[in-house]
Amino acid sequence: MFQPFLLLALRRWFRDFDKHAIAVGARISPFKFNWWYSGRIIHPPAALYPGAKGLPKHPNLQIEIPPENLWIGRMTLELLLRRLTLERYKNIRVIRALATGFVLNDKKTKITAVAYTPKGGKPEQIEAAFVVGANLDSCCLVSEN
Repeated sequence: MFQPFLLLALRRWFRDFDKHAIAVGARISPFKFNWWYSGRIIHPPAALYPGAKGLPKHPNLQIEIPPENLWIGRMTLELLLRRLTLERYKNIRVIRALATGFVLNDKKTKITAVAYTPKGGKPEQIEAAFVVGANLDSCCLVSEN
């Protein structure tokens, strides 16, 4: 169910998102709730259609027809979002490195920094205000610096 809401959010965050998505091979089409479970069809929630009385309407969604859906592979979406984010937010920089660990505060309740090793470099740390995707294969963070 998140797919139509993801597209609505991306359209708000990035101007001309549809144009950029289609340029990398994505498809945008009407959302069809066509789910089956053990041979039985699961019908769409009433909130997707006009005159629905089931779920409350959300003020950000003017749903008078079923919403559209974004059809795109995970890797393509990740690269597209990274490019659009870096174009829009000039204060974000990318560090190509291997995340090697986290630095915790004294009480061990909060990640305060991420340890990483740049390719061919020495281990370093960067203070983090916000850590996303926290596994040691890859790590995205927002620094206060």
